[in-house]
Amino acid sequence: MDKEIHILAQTIYGESNTPSISSAEAIANVILNRVKYAKNTGSHWWGNSVSDVCLKPRQFNCWDVNHQNHQRIKSIHSADVFFQVCHRIAVRAIKGLLTDNTHGATNYHSKDEHPKWAHAAVPCAEIGNNLFYATI
Repeated sequence: MDKEIHILAQTIYGESNTPSISSAEAIANVILNRVKYAKNTGSHWWGNSVSDVCLKPRQFNCWDVNHQNHQRIKSIHSADVFFQVCHRIAVRAIKGLLTDNTHGATNYHSKDEHPKWAHAAVPCAEIGNNLFYATI
């Protein structure tokens, strides 16, 4: 479980463009919603565990070695206050104690991006600089 918590905390930290607790919680919720969806349907291409979902290629850019956000997770220090917050969020998420502020979202993107997959979709939540989708 410690590995899952650490990978989730790193992903939350790496994907968070602002040190916002609600945004960090939303990222954790997307990951947990993907795991829940996979378990409810038997499996899914993005993986069945927290680490599978986080590390799936081209899903979370902080794990893409060619993306600028990857540097964020490579340079995390345990003394970083926001990483400590992300770690606490990850613990709560893994334990099932995190309220889903995304209303079941399994996908998101920043408001500055316009991915093809979101053109016909209606967001179910807007948190920070991100739009969240539950029907993708």
